[in-house]
Amino acid sequence: MSGAKIPPLSTALKGEAAGVPVEEFMDLTWTMANKYYMGLT
Repeated sequence: MSGAKIPPLSTALKGEAAGVPVEEFMDLTWTMANKYYMGLT
């Protein structure tokens, strides 16, 4: 992964195709988004 950047939709689709549970992926994305947002403020 490339640091704390929010993964694009294509990455999300690849992750789901690789067998990553959607809820787990969304939880990770939410965490990363929060870290990114906190980094901006």
